Amino acid sequence: MATYKETRGGTVKNYTTNPDNSKEGQVWYDVTNQVMKVGVVGTGSWATGNSLNSGRSGLGGAGSQTAGLAFAGYTTANVGATEEYNGSSWTEVNDLNTARRQLAGVGTQTAALGTGGFIPGVQVVTETWNGTSWTEVGDLNTGRYSVTGFGTYTSALVFGGFSVPTVGSTESWNGSSWTEVSGLNSARGSMGGAGASNTSGIGFGGGSPGNPFQRTNESWNGSSWTEVGDLNVAHRDPGGDGIITAALCFGGQEPAVTGKTESWNGSSWTEVGDLSTARFQLAGGGTNTAGLAFGGKTPSTTAATEEFTGPGVIVSTTLGTD
Repeated sequence: MATYKETRGGTVKNYTTNPDNSKEGQVWYDVTNQVMKVGVVGTGSWATGNSLNSGRSGLGGAGSQTAGLAFAGYTTANVGATEEYNGSSWTEVNDLNTARRQLAGVGTQTAALGTGGFIPGVQVVTETWNGTSWTEVGDLNTGRYSVTGFGTYTSALVFGGFSVPTVGSTESWNGSSWTEVSGLNSARGSMGGAGASNTSGIGFGGGSPGNPFQRTNESWNGSSWTEVGDLNVAHRDPGGDGIITAALCFGGQEPAVTGKTESWNGSSWTEVGDLSTARFQLAGGGTNTAGLAFGGKTPSTTAATEEFTGPGVIVSTTLGTD
């Protein structure tokens, strides 16, 4: 009987964990679990990570899968608690100056922005994070909660939300002040969003009093919104991450609490693997191939954290023993 080396031209290597940058069809032996594995092209799935120290809903999020930031939210009261994620665990750091919930969060783990929210009382407060502490900066022109944003702490866009009445207005941040720009075509709150700056991104899902669960997706080009390919299912209060051409929408309500996840390729949405913990009013960070989801309501408050490995990424599967 031929050996693997004779048929494939190489020996099977041993690894205590999966190899870095594995290739499709690559075979290795997992010493820790004592099984043979092979690299295959994944279809998109979530894996459980270590939980937040403080479970909460309506929180803000920023950063990446290996360098995430969670802040504010609601436990049994509004909190300003801030935590950093290093790819394996969360560490508590300095709190926001103004504890609140249902705010927008954008940026990175060391340079983030949190704005708007609810105390009770609709908020205009904006704070920036420098990796060590929060500083209050220029207020929003229109106070709102269940507001969505994307971009960086010097180039951000916030849009939608609830005030009196539902807010469709959009505001652009230049690092020191907010300027009102063209509003959404469909005024709504509780949306998901993804984008790299205040000139490029998408806002999806959400709801309004007359239409509480929506599939609508709008694209921002720096001056106006255009409706593009809608979500496959309605997501109200989902998490979102990524950029205008490669985004992720996960969790929310439809109206039942859901773990459904959809991946955006710039023109259409494709359903991929569900969250392990279905929830809404969660936060996230990262990309549509390396996403991060944390917190939310199931409907009880959760501290659950999950990491997403996206479609097209090489993942491992255990070979059969027959």
